[in-house]
Amino acid sequence: MMVRRLPVLPAVMLLALSLFFSAFLTVRYAYACPAEHRVRSAANDLMRAGRSGSPAAIRRVLHRHVDMRRVMTFALGRDIRRLKGVQRRHYYRQASAYAARQLARLARYVRGSAVRVERCSRSRVVTKLLPQGERIVWRLRGGRIVDVNFRGMWMAQLLRDRFRRMLAETGHDMKAFIARLD
Repeated sequence: MMVRRLPVLPAVMLLALSLFFSAFLTVRYAYACPAEHRVRSAANDLMRAGRSGSPAAIRRVLHRHVDMRRVMTFALGRDIRRLKGVQRRHYYRQASAYAARQLARLARYVRGSAVRVERCSRSRVVTKLLPQGERIVWRLRGGRIVDVNFRGMWMAQLLRDRFRRMLAETGHDMKAFIARLD
């Protein structure tokens, strides 16, 4: 009885292919939830910027990880239609700076060293802030953060309520409202 040996080249190719597919499956498993990487990166950057206490640092982090245009459009609601061209761009810039200043003020009350992902989907990531264990829910759209729920409050909704109050206080004068954001 003669034992037939496989040629060396096909055996090496089979080994290479099996390693490739096992590596592919490992990478696929590691990134089973693509939103997890975005949220971890954003949380770490926000904690670092929050420790600095600098609104400018927080603003840079917001622009890197958050869809600020979408958030600020939601915050102003239907009134966004009243802004045209230069005035709208000025609103986005001032509203982003306003949000960064507010977060810088709040950052001194929130201390965390890391986040642990509890649940993850493409559009929603639930984390715990360590070491306290406070729950944070992140909403994503198109791979960017569009809202955060912390201590039971959605941040975009808080901004919307605040902006509505500020608009009412200015008599719905858009120029005065934008000036108040400064």
